[in-house]
Amino acid sequence: MSLLATLPLAAAAAAAAPGASNAARNEAAYKFAACLVKVAPAETRSLVMMDVRTSQYTQRLAGVIDGPAQKCKKKAEGLDFGAAMLGGMVAEVLLHSRFQPTIAVEDLKIDPRYRTAAPANADDSLGLCAVAKAPSAATQFLGTQMGSAGETRLAEVVRTAANSCIGPGSRIKASAAALRAMVSLAAWRSASSERAR
Repeated sequence: MSLLATLPLAAAAAAAAPGASNAARNEAAYKFAACLVKVAPAETRSLVMMDVRTSQYTQRLAGVIDGPAQKCKKKAEGLDFGAAMLGGMVAEVLLHSRFQPTIAVEDLKIDPRYRTAAPANADDSLGLCAVAKAPSAATQFLGTQMGSAGETRLAEVVRTAANSCIGPGSRIKASAAALRAMVSLAAWRSASSERAR
């Protein structure tokens, strides 16, 4: 089920634009996330510190969209993406708005034990571990254009780091976009942790 299907949006039942590439859909979702951050910065900063897989997160997000971010609804028309993906995109927008022109490893205040932020779920733990094991690749990954060859290449480096966090015999098969969302959430939480202040 898509996140939008759980939100009170006029476009909730709309499918992704026919023939649109994954990269184009991801870019459109990123623009929606950027709109949310622009019009509701405090609310979105609070949102990405929550467990994006909970009903509380979905309810809070719906409240932001129906409240201060109503004008962003039009950007969501025809989109189909999950809560974790949107949370990661919001986190990436926040990172890029806080660290200009690019995100540096030093900005993230990485704790090599990946305990700088309390993980909300297993995906968060994995993201924190992957960022801690490959901080340079993670920051470069977030600097690539979605759907680019650079993103694909760096996704493999980040995937390898994440695989090393979960033990032998297990492999992550997530798309580059899903990895990017996971890394963005972990990077934002690391940069925003008490230790980083």
